[in-house]
Amino acid sequence: MKLINKNKLGFSHSVRRGFSLVELLMTIFILLVAIGISVASFSNTKQIDQVEAAARRIASILRESQNNSLVGKQQFESGDLVNTCLNGVEWNESYTDRIVLEKFYVASSSGACSTSNRSTNIEKEELEGVVLSGAAADSMVYFTVPSGRVAVSGFTASGGAMAGLKIESIADSSVEAMVCVYSSGRIEEVLGEANCP
Repeated sequence: MKLINKNKLGFSHSVRRGFSLVELLMTIFILLVAIGISVASFSNTKQIDQVEAAARRIASILRESQNNSLVGKQQFESGDLVNTCLNGVEWNESYTDRIVLEKFYVASSSGACSTSNRSTNIEKEELEGVVLSGAAADSMVYFTVPSGRVAVSGFTASGGAMAGLKIESIADSSVEAMVCVYSSGRIEEVLGEANCP
């Protein structure tokens, strides 16, 4: 909107009040483009966070089992303290929307130190929004007492690792991470990769 004012000398000049429609539409368009770009760049951060958290948690649980083997941690069984010969983690339930894992141990008093004699009532954990890709039923990673020597069952080797646990997002299978278990006992989480180094 333009108003024409005359000053004291008789010269006229225009005075603008407000913005034109074109200026307002351009401003709104620029804001919408900026919002669209920012939303698109943050669209899969939830999936990335879920996969990273699951990889770190699985690696942490494996390290805990390894440490229990190295220090010879004893377990309570039927109210009695028993020595263990194996500590590990098992993936025995196949869900399509989460990872379910169980910690286990094998008591030294149970006869042969074999995973078939394992006690699995220690702790069960569920990790939502992610799946374990390529693992067979009853897959496990376990460590011997007191050396902490690693053994695996149901996982395939990946790169230089004895076992590569591939974790994928349910919403976007391209969002992935690996938990790599090496024969030396090293446990490493590798984010955004499909194979262990």
